[in-house]
Amino acid sequence: MQAVATLPDGLADLPPGPGLAAALDELDLSVVPNDRMPELLGAQYRQLCHEQARMAAVIAEIGRCEGYPGPGTVRRLDAPDRYAPDETRAALRWTRAAADREHELAETVVHGMPALHAAWSAGLVDRPRVLVFDRYLMGLDPAQVSAICRAALPRAATLTTGQLAVLLRRMVLAVDPEAAARWYRKGVRERNVVAVMGPDGTVTISGNGLPADEAEAACLRVQELAAAAKRAGHPGLIGQIRSDLFLGLLDGRFHAMDSARVIATLIAQYRPDRTGPSDVPDDSTETVATDAARPGPVQPGTAGPAAASLGIAPPSAAQPDAAQPSAAQPSESRTEEGGGAGAGGAQCGIEIRVALSTLLGHDEHPGEIPGLGLLPAPDTRARVALQRRAQWRFAVTDPDGRLLTEGVTRHRPAAVGGLAVRRDGPPGGIVELHLPVALLHELVARGPASPTHWAGVVADIAAQHARRLDHLADLDARPGARFPGAALRRHTEIRDRTCSFPGCRHRAHISDIDHTRDHVDGGPTTTANTGPVCAHDHDVKHRGGWRLTQPEPGRFVWRSPLGGEYATRGEFLLPQLPDPHPVDLGPHFDQPTRTLDGPILRPCRPVERPRPPPAKRVLPDDPPF
Repeated sequence: MQAVATLPDGLADLPPGPGLAAALDELDLSVVPNDRMPELLGAQYRQLCHEQARMAAVIAEIGRCEGYPGPGTVRRLDAPDRYAPDETRAALRWTRAAADREHELAETVVHGMPALHAAWSAGLVDRPRVLVFDRYLMGLDPAQVSAICRAALPRAATLTTGQLAVLLRRMVLAVDPEAAARWYRKGVRERNVVAVMGPDGTVTISGNGLPADEAEAACLRVQELAAAAKRAGHPGLIGQIRSDLFLGLLDGRFHAMDSARVIATLIAQYRPDRTGPSDVPDDSTETVATDAARPGPVQPGTAGPAAASLGIAPPSAAQPDAAQPSAAQPSESRTEEGGGAGAGGAQCGIEIRVALSTLLGHDEHPGEIPGLGLLPAPDTRARVALQRRAQWRFAVTDPDGRLLTEGVTRHRPAAVGGLAVRRDGPPGGIVELHLPVALLHELVARGPASPTHWAGVVADIAAQHARRLDHLADLDARPGARFPGAALRRHTEIRDRTCSFPGCRHRAHISDIDHTRDHVDGGPTTTANTGPVCAHDHDVKHRGGWRLTQPEPGRFVWRSPLGGEYATRGEFLLPQLPDPHPVDLGPHFDQPTRTLDGPILRPCRPVERPRPPPAKRVLPDDPPF
């Protein structure tokens, strides 16, 4: 007979803390009687709430610690330190947003709502309910907060978070009728647009804090244009039309077009499986044959949805391998490196990183859009083929995937994976090619057997790699300069990838190039004393009391005001990836699974009618009542 765990008497009433933690830790969950599991669940949840409240107390205390007080000294501030969240995000490898959010919550609850924190620590309310209190009591004075907490806390545990939100909003409006207007004004002041990549690789662009009337007008315009396109014969679903319209209005393709031309363009460019921007009709889309690629497990397709949606055209007969630089090639200027919006409705070039082996068809590894996420290999090839006018960088890596040589090439292939490289693509942007030194040597050794479309690019990279020591010396040739030149900036951007602060993923390309030892203190402008630091972390270093050293080029050590020491180094350019292991997702996987019709602004879901409770099963040993 299986042993049965014995739960302590009065477990449901045992307060959270060391005693409850010890009792729960001794239990074998697999032998707890079924009828005692709800009691165990409640006890475990109370203990979790207690630990979360304790964590909030620790974070709040860190927020008030004075920096550099000396070993063994206790000194606290009367108010939270502005840069305290950076200590937490470095120690726990949190994002800056997460650290700021947790510090603000901890300070508000621990010091501003002590009754709420006590209830949280006692397991009477949980973190989701605490967040509701924090959201709806924001901006009230201490007396108002205290009065509302006294009235709402006794009921909080019996309400869902939605019910609690309604109750608190009613209470806030009762004690402060101007609160709703204040909330609205604060939300509008904090308006923003953000883009987030989802698990499937697609991106959600959202605007928050938008004025209600202007947001309604914007939604109506998109809705009406999409409906007009549908009436004009657009074959897509209304949700697909709205999304294509939304992107075209933002990325510049529809700039200066009237409604009729926008609708005509939407219809001409429509593809149900569109995976990239389009700016030419279908009848101009062609591909070219690939060169003989090195034998490998995967060969890229030639056409496909990404190529079609990007409008890739064939190369001209006068452009056999595009070895000569075009007059449209960007210079080393900072403006052209970053790229900008094209004039006259042209799209912007973007920054994209990709292994040269992927462009040659040796593998199907994804490319990367820095700061956003990964892009499947076919879509990466299509985007690279579109961005002839971007700055093309390269990075040769050692066997571990670390930088050996970097530079800029003005040569272009005629085709990428069978897709012609377009001369009329968007201006600006960066294409960054990564290749291990072994692949470079192999391509050079193969000579005429190498892909002819890439011959000029490979030869140029090989020539610059052979001069890498001279190049490194040139980067350090002006140590007294106040600002790094374009070549030194580019080198640090490729070497370090992101801001050098622990856990910060802010792109190096849009960060400051900082002197590790400040220039005013005699710090040289060299590879060993420069690195990317985002604007916030630059401020952390100069005003927040953090100290930064660079023991060797590309290795950084940050020391915090509380004595924490955090070493960082740029990410691998070419990380080791597993071998392909594809799976069959089924014949219907590509069919839409989400609702794509209905209005943009949708009302709340209707309240469902309650269903009758199921009939109670009567077991043989149940009492008859």
